[in-house]
Amino acid sequence: MAYDIASVAGGVKTATSQRVFDADAVSIVVGTVVSIEPLGILLDDEQVVEGDSLVVLRNVTDYSVEMEVEHETEEAFSEIEEKKHEHEYKGKKSFNLLTSLKLDERVVLIKQQGADRFFLFDRVLEH
Repeated sequence: MAYDIASVAGGVKTATSQRVFDADAVSIVVGTVVSIEPLGILLDDEQVVEGDSLVVLRNVTDYSVEMEVEHETEEAFSEIEEKKHEHEYKGKKSFNLLTSLKLDERVVLIKQQGADRFFLFDRVLEH
């Protein structure tokens, strides 16, 4: 199931609310995507995290956003109409963001201590 950043922030806040001064309330771990369906993440300690133990944020899934645009298309020549063509491009448009995880990608997870739950936060950018 995918969650947005506000949901995850609430979950992390809940996980740490009783341990305000406890730095061990959450930990950050890095893993590798080893399966897509079902999603499985291999941690450095050789544990595979999947299923209900994994809370997936939206930014590592494919999803749509609605955006408002207002501009003109570039001028192009239409061979069918034998004339130049350009027009206004305006209004609310839906865009698909294809950001789902791929095999072997490295990811960052936040582990909730005392629970078998990991928030899959984002990808690791390799340089």
